[in-house]
Amino acid sequence: MDKKRHVKKTLTLLRHGEAAMGQGIRNDYHRALTPDGIVQLTRLKNLLVSSGVFFDFTLYSPAKRTTQTMELLAEDVALGEKSADRSIYEASLGNLLQAVHRISDSYHDVLVIGHNPGISHLQGYLSGDSSILFVPGMLVRLSLEVDSWEMVSSSTAHVLEVIQ
Repeated sequence: MDKKRHVKKTLTLLRHGEAAMGQGIRNDYHRALTPDGIVQLTRLKNLLVSSGVFFDFTLYSPAKRTTQTMELLAEDVALGEKSADRSIYEASLGNLLQAVHRISDSYHDVLVIGHNPGISHLQGYLSGDSSILFVPGMLVRLSLEVDSWEMVSSSTAHVLEVIQ
């Protein structure tokens, strides 16, 4: 008798690295990483490499600081297929959840690079632990016992690790 294998998925949420201060809402989209943000992300990248972490798929906001975060990680970390998604920029919890639901079920290890407060809200909603507040460059890995990304919902995730 064949039992259907329960597929475990891993969702890693990353807030972009430290960015330059904005000059009003108009220029927020174009804010770049600071030198400290680059150093911070380089440390994170090295830790991910030494841990053997890889991703099948990376979904990221096309804002400058999130794109730079993705590009810096991509130098040494296997990010799989990469896709910029405008709906992640300044996204609400609902928009981020919809973006996760659109991920192909062929991917099992996914990285989402986004912004606060949405990325913190998504983690809290999925894990049921809203005490984790993302600082720039912070990463949280979540384990999901779901067969489909469309099944991801409230309290379906368990926190595997927090790196800041």
